Amino acid sequence: MTIARANHALLPNSELMDTLDIIKKYYASLTTIPNEEWDWFAARLIEKFIPKNSHWVTEGQIAHEYAFITQGFMRSYYVKEGKDVVRDFFSEHSHVSAYTSIISRTPSLYSIQALESTRLLTLTYRDNQELFCRHSCWQEIGRMTAEARYKQKEEREASFLLDSPEDRYQKLFIQSPEILQRAPQYHIASYLGITPETLSRIRRKLAKPSGGVK
Repeated sequence: MTIARANHALLPNSELMDTLDIIKKYYASLTTIPNEEWDWFAARLIEKFIPKNSHWVTEGQIAHEYAFITQGFMRSYYVKEGKDVVRDFFSEHSHVSAYTSIISRTPSLYSIQALESTRLLTLTYRDNQELFCRHSCWQEIGRMTAEARYKQKEEREASFLLDSPEDRYQKLFIQSPEILQRAPQYHIASYLGITPETLSRIRRKLAKPSGGVK
């Protein structure tokens, strides 16, 4: 199969094939995918390189692609009163998109930025729509992916309503430690809904012998 390559600095073919194998195994864990369906899907993926600090999606534009991160680290964020408000982080082997913009064909309310040099495998909105018409396996994958996305959204909303800032930090430490290792502290603070100063106080408290995680 052939993957379209949009620009330079992309993965070697061997690493690209390894990434496709990861995607295929994950989708196959959700449902059975006929070989001809997988080949059709893989042939329509486009590999793209997003330099560090560059944007893949910009607030106000209509998004046209879904993506799977093969290498790198990204964030999505709103801008409120001139300040960034971090919505989410995305790392290797995860899906990323401005989902509402894509499905509603309306301008995105948030931007998606590469915090590290990032490589994506993208699929256009049009090809994704055709997938759903081709075979029921893609509808099943779409349903289960949407359910996982909704579950994550509900858990984050509950955490903001029910947990203290310290509890939110400890959950992040346990569930997504790579974020603490890869994201700047001011982005982490924004994601947790606190100031950088409050985050520093929490980290100092938890760094004490009886304080818990660091």
